[in-house]
Amino acid sequence: MEDQELLKLVKKNRKKRFLKSTGLNLFLVLAVLSGILLGVGKYFNYGIFASDAKVAGLPNEQLRYQYTPFSEISTLFYTTSGSYAFNHYGKNANLKMTVYQYGEKTHEEIIGPSQEDEEKRNLAGYVTLGLRNGDSTAEFPDGIIDYAITISGASNRGTIKASDYGLEKNNGITAYSMGVGAFNPNIKTALFSKERYTFKNNNEIPLLTMGGDEMKFGAAPYEEFYADTPWVMMITLEFF
Repeated sequence: MEDQELLKLVKKNRKKRFLKSTGLNLFLVLAVLSGILLGVGKYFNYGIFASDAKVAGLPNEQLRYQYTPFSEISTLFYTTSGSYAFNHYGKNANLKMTVYQYGEKTHEEIIGPSQEDEEKRNLAGYVTLGLRNGDSTAEFPDGIIDYAITISGASNRGTIKASDYGLEKNNGITAYSMGVGAFNPNIKTALFSKERYTFKNNNEIPLLTMGGDEMKFGAAPYEEFYADTPWVMMITLEFF
């Protein structure tokens, strides 16, 4: 009788230890998973880490490019188009238009809302660009760009005509590049993504580059690279 009671007691203790061990292991697994999910959420600005000052799903100091697929309607208006999103912790983010003629900077203008502050802060932004089609007889577009930009709630939109900045109408645009070019030394492709790019402060990132005769594409310093090119217009993002 005593042996049976002792056996029952041993089994009962074993069961308690098993349940305790299982509960502890389950707690540790849940704690690790919660830590991983919180880490991923913080890195990608999801969940409790999301805010109006950040683009959800995009890590800090990264730029995301998304090619805009053409519909039957959009092809009537644009040769190419694309959109960008970014998260930046800094003092400033500008959308800028620059024109080079044989390497000389002939025009420079901030075309988006300037977000400059003495103190660093979170800046989230979206940029959409569209290069319009030329007329029905033109082989290349006429160099008319529609743009829209929003940075931390401030927005601006407008149209740029290349003919207003030195492009001869009879030459037109013979080459253009939309998107973040692989030749740009200021950025690097983010891990596990072909559409996200990391950047650093004091960088100028071309979003759209276009030109006329003898057009080519390359990296800064642009005054040197485009020294033999008659006309180049660049739409860039700057981060400070």
